[in-house]
Amino acid sequence: MKKHLTIVIKLGTSSIVDEQTHEPKLSILSTIVETAVALHKDGHKVVLVSSGAIGVGLRRMNIEKRPKNNVPLNQALAAIGQCRLMTLWDNLFTHLRQPVAQVLLTRNDIADRTQYLNAQNTFFELLGMGVIPVVNENDTIAVTEIKFGDNDTLSAITAGMVQADYLFLMTDVDCLYDKNPRTNPDAQAIEVVEDIAALEADVSSAGSSLGTGGMSTKIVAARLATSAGVTTVITRSSQPGNIASIVQYAEAEKAAAASAAASNPYTPAVSTPTAPVASNSAAETSINGATTSSTSSQQPSVPKPQRPLIAARNSYSELASPSALAYNLATPSAFASFPSPLPSLASSNISTSDSPSPSHLVYTPASSSVSPPASSVATLQLAPPLHTRFLPAPHAIRDRQFWLLHGIAPHGTIHIDPGAYKALLDKAGLLPVGIINVEGTFAQQEAVRLVVVPKGGSPIDPETPITPDADAILAGGPVPQMKRLSNPLEAGKEVGRAVVNYSSTEIARIKGLQSTDISGVLGYADSEYVALRENIAFFGNAGALASVI
Repeated sequence: MKKHLTIVIKLGTSSIVDEQTHEPKLSILSTIVETAVALHKDGHKVVLVSSGAIGVGLRRMNIEKRPKNNVPLNQALAAIGQCRLMTLWDNLFTHLRQPVAQVLLTRNDIADRTQYLNAQNTFFELLGMGVIPVVNENDTIAVTEIKFGDNDTLSAITAGMVQADYLFLMTDVDCLYDKNPRTNPDAQAIEVVEDIAALEADVSSAGSSLGTGGMSTKIVAARLATSAGVTTVITRSSQPGNIASIVQYAEAEKAAAASAAASNPYTPAVSTPTAPVASNSAAETSINGATTSSTSSQQPSVPKPQRPLIAARNSYSELASPSALAYNLATPSAFASFPSPLPSLASSNISTSDSPSPSHLVYTPASSSVSPPASSVATLQLAPPLHTRFLPAPHAIRDRQFWLLHGIAPHGTIHIDPGAYKALLDKAGLLPVGIINVEGTFAQQEAVRLVVVPKGGSPIDPETPITPDADAILAGGPVPQMKRLSNPLEAGKEVGRAVVNYSSTEIARIKGLQSTDISGVLGYADSEYVALRENIAFFGNAGALASVI
């Protein structure tokens, strides 16, 4: 049975418009259109997130550089350019008889829950009609307070809103590297990132002179999208035809791993096998009219190991045989025994959050000399173009929870104690007795950050992220000794967001009190809860954090 996917493709200004002449890059745009239509014909739903309005406006008005510190002029250029940009997209899609629709958003448009649902329903209706939405931020009216900040963030929110399977962040690099490949011949391409918390990255690469994004915004977007269950890919925008190959490869990997896991439960350890035996399990996904089939391997019983957080490869020459690849997908511990494009974390020299001397990742274009050997591609048909793929979180945050976390901007911070936090995880509402402090100025029904403050200056350092090492703590291992902070508020860890029933002034007066005392202090009591449980959402690592506080 063929699987139909929802794919969001984000193009930055530098991918659409030449940085010097401001002329549209018709070859890239045409290939994007052909790729999107081919995916659509295969039954997949496609959404484009397109920057470039100001860049096109500069060309139309013969202005050499994007104005700085001139909001009205940039808004005017966006109004001029958006009209021409959408016309360009429509004309290109018209050649292939594919209808498109323009969707312009600001954060204000989705800050209200009803408007968020209206936007989501519009997306679903358009996709159901076979239309490809073209999304951009409404720069004509957007100011700092209501902007997403960059289209990387907008694309991630869009992907979460439409419950996408894939988000492609098209940029001017092939993928991420552990070192600069221009100066380090042994640099490894980072192909798979399973846990972004383990990624210590040098994000000094800024966006182009026309755009607003950069590598740091792409990492933020990847974190946001993966939390919503969206596989996120960074790859080169000058070769948009690679999108189909990457999806085909990723789906084949998923199918092989799922099939192997279903047919081969782990049992106590035995010796490592020398050759896997192929089974007949397979799964299919249609990409560009072709059906790809992934066949798993019948595995001997082996112990269940920890999966690597980041997988890397040097070049396509390291690709394994199909049987070895299938074995590696099912059995991560075999990475050390079989040649594979996915070596273990230890062999890839990638820094994790608990490494004493973290190595920084450098984002640079890949050498054009790296290309897959024809024999390997012909044999495997699985060797993808260079890319970095961020795997989705195992427990996706969607619908109302996603909107609470990412659809509305927080206006302040509420510090709560561990007891209140654990009660919230047990589905209770936020009572004033569990509140320690309030920061910022906000009104009723506005969003705030929730920060857990360990009592008495806990040894939990706020700079230490929750990683899979927390498993050792849960199993009874020692808690790492960290600097005890004199101010308990400094040790706080943001765990989620909430929409509150009282203003910051009111909460400051009733913090630490019982709910029965609210009326006596304020003269009224709109609710016994500072925030109802349905108006509270937590980030993905909330459970792990609760276990070590």
